[in-house]
Amino acid sequence: MASDEPVYLPCGGELSQGDIVDKFPWGAIESPLTICRPSNATASKGHARYAPAAGIKNPFRGSRDEREYIHAKAGCGPGIVLWHSCEIDDYLRRNQPQKAVVGVAPIVFG
Repeated sequence: MASDEPVYLPCGGELSQGDIVDKFPWGAIESPLTICRPSNATASKGHARYAPAAGIKNPFRGSRDEREYIHAKAGCGPGIVLWHSCEIDDYLRRNQPQKAVVGVAPIVFG
C-alpha cells in the first residue's frame, strides 16, 4: 500500500462474530499460481516470462538477480468477523493486545 494509513488498526471496541468492519484490506491470488520472471530484474519495465508454478523447476529459489513475482488482486472494503468473541478476546485476557488476531472475510458485492 502506498498510503500512510496503517494496514492493521487497533480495535475500537469488542468484536464479535457477524460484526461488519470497514476498510478491511484483502488480497487474492488466482489458481493455478502463475509466476512472472522479468528478463531484467533491475529494470523498472520490460519483458517478462510467465509460466504456471507447477511447470517451473525450483520456483522461488532463484538468485537475487532472478526475481520472481506473482500477480494478485487486492482491495479494501467491508469485511465480516468470522471468529467468536471468546477466540478474539483470548490475547486480551492475557494482557497481550498487540498479539490479538481475528478471522475476517471480505464482503464482495456481485
